[in-house]
Amino acid sequence: MSGKFHFQNEAYKKKVAAVEEFVKENFQTDLANFIRSRGWKEDADLCVNIVSDNLTADDVSYIQEKLGRLRHLRNSRSPLEYALDLMLGWAIEDGILEVLLSQEFSCQLSSADREREFLTRPKASSDITVDVAPGKKVLLEVVKDFEGYWAKNKKIDLRDAKYNRLKKEKGILLGLDFNNKKFFVLPTEKAKATYISSHAPYGGKPAYSISLKEVEFHDLKELKEVLRELR
Repeated sequence: MSGKFHFQNEAYKKKVAAVEEFVKENFQTDLANFIRSRGWKEDADLCVNIVSDNLTADDVSYIQEKLGRLRHLRNSRSPLEYALDLMLGWAIEDGILEVLLSQEFSCQLSSADREREFLTRPKASSDITVDVAPGKKVLLEVVKDFEGYWAKNKKIDLRDAKYNRLKKEKGILLGLDFNNKKFFVLPTEKAKATYISSHAPYGGKPAYSISLKEVEFHDLKELKEVLRELR
């Protein structure tokens, strides 16, 4: 293999553009510079190459080595697509962390990949821990929709392990609908969930479907104001 390798289809280019817009609106910089500023454990050039769709042969080999065996997590995605989804997720979670810090919350990343490196044996854990009052913490799980699935179907689907963990932890779902530029905040204690024994999008694995029919959506521009009310 020689030269540069490009892998993003139109759907992934749309995802990247949405996160690029999110970063620019909230932090007045572009996605590449935001990533470089974060001090991630993965090499910054590699991360920027992934989101820029401009990979070297060494980049591709490294990603295949790190993520090629994680078929149970990738489902139908290629290792390169899975790597990009991880990059975009990290950028969004870091962005939400910075928004919370700007509202004078004490908070920290708490996910297994909080150091921002590819894990060969990742474990499920909430994305952000937020101190909302003395002695009171809430666990925030950031979920994303780039296709408009939530608005169309009035529901969000989660893997069963993720939902059960969030319910046990009394966590909060922060749902970012980039397709419609909306978001919601939903405590799992208030979620109306239905068990699905075999969910095709998750490779036939169990899942829960959470109704969004009675959940209030806000404009993404109101993110800071609404998150301030977590206290």
